[in-house]
Amino acid sequence: MKLGAEGLGKVTNTQIYFKTNSGTVPSKIGQVIGIVSGENMSTPTQYIRAGGEAGIGSILYQEVNTDGAKVIDIYDEKLYESCKIAKPVSSLVVNPPLIGELVQIVEDFPSADDKINGKAAQTYYLGTINTWGSPQQNSVDGTNLGLTFKQNDKVKNIRAFDGDHIIQGRQGSALRFSSTTKLYKNLNEWSTIGNEDDPITILTNGFNYTTAPLQVESINKDKSSLYLTSTQKIPLITTKKGNLVNFGYEL
Repeated sequence: MKLGAEGLGKVTNTQIYFKTNSGTVPSKIGQVIGIVSGENMSTPTQYIRAGGEAGIGSILYQEVNTDGAKVIDIYDEKLYESCKIAKPVSSLVVNPPLIGELVQIVEDFPSADDKINGKAAQTYYLGTINTWGSPQQNSVDGTNLGLTFKQNDKVKNIRAFDGDHIIQGRQGSALRFSSTTKLYKNLNEWSTIGNEDDPITILTNGFNYTTAPLQVESINKDKSSLYLTSTQKIPLITTKKGNLVNFGYEL
């Protein structure tokens, strides 16, 4: 699949409306041009413009119009100056988009500050649009994703089982809240015994990617992992033998 502006073609800025106590608020689609992640990111001027420390996580964006997405030069400061700024809608979960990704923009969203001190209503972004269905990047530029971000073509989506809640990182890490699923015991390593409602939590850092279309955790092959089990039997292979007296465990 081609990940880039040419592969996307034209994108329109069709509006969606949110209903609030103050009326309807329009939502638009914006293309991320820069991210405010520190004093010098994207530039010192844009850091101050976004509100300094209070603006961390904000994005610089341009509305996507009928001309389609843009190819971005991340070193073009004049491009930054022409951008609008939007803050993340949540201050509790930090999940900034990459350069070139599309986000949903809510402009002029009413806030308490409007009536308290006359400040202008705030503009927010609601998260990255899943353009390509990729857990790693969904940029419509595909040329510049950021100053340090490196794309890894091996990263793929994790297989989800019934009732799972999965948080997946961009570079091969994941947190899975799951349970025993006997119907799929041939597809995962934690469902050979127990009941269907027995919970399990798996934190993985570095998958052993295979040729399978979807990724599933493998305790003996992944780079590192943490399994919080309830009744499950995990097929862990260890080189340690005998009685580990210092730790109080017997293998």
